[in-house]
Amino acid sequence: MSLFESYFVGKITAVKKLMNGLGATANVVGEWTILWSFRDDFGVIQKVRVKAYHIPASKVRLFSPQFYFQQEGGGTFSMNVEGSIFPFARGGVFSFEYSGSMLPIAHASI
Repeated sequence: MSLFESYFVGKITAVKKLMNGLGATANVVGEWTILWSFRDDFGVIQKVRVKAYHIPASKVRLFSPQFYFQQEGGGTFSMNVEGSIFPFARGGVFSFEYSGSMLPIAHASI
């Protein structure tokens, strides 16, 4: 999901739905394809296209591996004591270590 229209590519599909989570409800106003660019902890950049919701009230951008796996018909995301590994369905591997909060946080840019 993203709050900025400028991050989306292609044609919008108007959507009227509510998304619930993290103690709040947000209005979804559209669905587009978004091109994410991720930079892993080793400086490798991977690009991936995925459908995403436009949620203007959101304060964050969120990439959902689960939604990506559904779109691509499969995939894996694995974690161990050193960090996380996310091989993309169309090639390339994204590796990153844990943040100070011990959560796997990716560095994304559009």
